[in-house]
Amino acid sequence: MIILEKTSDYMKAVLAIVIGEQVMKMLPKGDGFLHSRKTLDLCWKCIEEWENVSGDVMGDICYCIDPEDDIEFEYYSDISEDVTISNIYMLILGIASYIDAQVMRVAHSPLPQYIDPVSNDEGYTEYILDYVKKINVNFFEEFKLQQVLTYCNDKQNEKGNIRFCREEILGIIF
Repeated sequence: MIILEKTSDYMKAVLAIVIGEQVMKMLPKGDGFLHSRKTLDLCWKCIEEWENVSGDVMGDICYCIDPEDDIEFEYYSDISEDVTISNIYMLILGIASYIDAQVMRVAHSPLPQYIDPVSNDEGYTEYILDYVKKINVNFFEEFKLQQVLTYCNDKQNEKGNIRFCREEILGIIF
């Protein structure tokens, strides 16, 4: 079990996006996959730029979460005939909401009403980890998350408050 009590919001966001990358492998190719990929790509921009994320990126994630055309994660979840795939779409929605809420909080930007509930963590990261277990315990390897957490903590202890890039983090788990 991963202990997150003393883990920074940034590190929790890194772990959340690693989970997103892991479960993306299970999604069928199609519009839902493309929507999920676009959303995670925007989340990576947040991870890489954390304190300096542009309002455009934050707005783009909000649009992925709650688009005007209603073609969003809940739609893909609803039309999926596979419960696991349906849960993956909702998990990616939760990950994107968590990451967007954290960068908006750091930037002192007002939170949209639909993101506000995830803004202060209150166990939200643990909820994400629990949701992973619903998807497929055998598919997701918790030790990979622990590897990422250990690597990031070691780097931060060694070099101070640093930010990580996608290639660096994904190189640990893939």
